[in-house]
Amino acid sequence: MNRIVLTLLVATLGLIASTTWAEERPRPASAEKAPGETLNAIRLIVGDEPITDLDIVQMEKNIQYIRKNLRISKREAAIEELIERAIIERIARRESIIVSEGRIQTEIDNQMRARSIETEEEFQNIIQRETGMPFEVWKDTMRISLIRQQILQIMVSVPQPTPKEVEDFYRKNQTKIGMEFLYREIVFPYTSDISQERNISNKAKDIHQQLSSNPASFAGVARSLPENVSPYKYAGGLRNWEEIQNIAEEDRILAGVLYNMRAGQLSQVFRDQAGRYRIVYLQAKRPIPLDEVRALIERRLYYEQAEKAFDEWMKKQKETLTIQRL
Repeated sequence: MNRIVLTLLVATLGLIASTTWAEERPRPASAEKAPGETLNAIRLIVGDEPITDLDIVQMEKNIQYIRKNLRISKREAAIEELIERAIIERIARRESIIVSEGRIQTEIDNQMRARSIETEEEFQNIIQRETGMPFEVWKDTMRISLIRQQILQIMVSVPQPTPKEVEDFYRKNQTKIGMEFLYREIVFPYTSDISQERNISNKAKDIHQQLSSNPASFAGVARSLPENVSPYKYAGGLRNWEEIQNIAEEDRILAGVLYNMRAGQLSQVFRDQAGRYRIVYLQAKRPIPLDEVRALIERRLYYEQAEKAFDEWMKKQKETLTIQRL
């Protein structure tokens, strides 16, 4: 009997101790997130580069600035961009390619100097206005671009454009490349006085009527006319093969008049941007000669071929590198 009581007592004490220990033992952390908490799980591993949920969320916000005319969802485009950046960063480490803050600042300083911008604050505002990008996104995109350029130089073979490719591009894009104009001008002085302005207007009309009956006399009239204030007066008003872009920088109205004229045509009397009366005679116009734009076309074609070569290189990297989707 005493043995039975003793056995029950030991069992009871054991149960009490077990219950107390269970209550005091720390509970395992819940896998559920607390309100307001964000879990940052790894979604992809590119080689040894992890890409997390937060990386994807942030890139979804930025992808609209980086890639235009998306044909896939923002999330898919963000993941694609992150994979390519991970590959670029991985290759950069392997090849000891470093783009420091100092290197980025040098690029910013160079761009500011080229555009005659005095303060970085003004530069940031211009970049944001022109690209639509927050400045920090622009800086990071530029950093990736600088790394990419170095990878392109040391790892990607880019063929130089051939003379035939340059000539074909020139023929197909002559109107976009621009035109040159050979023309003569008579420029009458500007005045704010109403009566003098009326006299100048009448004089311009008289000269135009005289030239209309004999356009071949333009050079002689331009040279001898006292009212002609053109700096080219003593060359008979001759402006020798000027590009339309340069003419437009001087006077957009003049460029517009010339662009719409045919060779051998005399313009009407018109007022330029400065309010002066002008008459021009277009002797000839032609596409800008190939030799003058050859170097520009070669750079354009090389850039396009470099883009294609890099895209092909990136495609091979994605095929050979282990990309785990978790």
